[in-house]
Amino acid sequence: MPLGAWGSVITFEVSAGKALTPNGVEVQDAARYAQQDTVALAPSYEFLGPGLAACTLNVRLAAGQGVSPRSVLDTLREAMRAGRAEALVIGGRPVFRAGSLAVIESLSERWEHFTGQGGLLVAEGTINFREIVPRNLVPPALPEAASSTVTKTGVEKRL
Repeated sequence: MPLGAWGSVITFEVSAGKALTPNGVEVQDAARYAQQDTVALAPSYEFLGPGLAACTLNVRLAAGQGVSPRSVLDTLREAMRAGRAEALVIGGRPVFRAGSLAVIESLSERWEHFTGQGGLLVAEGTINFREIVPRNLVPPALPEAASSTVTKTGVEKRL
């Protein structure tokens, strides 16, 4: 049973013939705020809504653990450059909120050990994922303000 996956692109697992596990997983979430500056008063801070989360994870890719470091890194790089969006799952649960997908925002690699012919034996990588929300899950815009209001006196005022 896999420990997790990013769609069908990469599967994190430990088995008799393969070990590919994330470590040092860091998830960051945020909210969006706007600061409204006012003259001679402290600014007000207005909540706009949720922000987009990010996840950074490290992987160690070793040929001796049944993984082709070059192949995995090439696959991740191609998916990143293509803007591929997939569900990121670790431990059977989505890393980001339900319905959200993840794209690779950046990928860094450190090549550590090579064969005598230059083949890559061991590499470490840091994958930075960014949450994206598919358009069909974004709530519709707020309705526009009405063109008239009712005052305290009950007289309609046109704007």
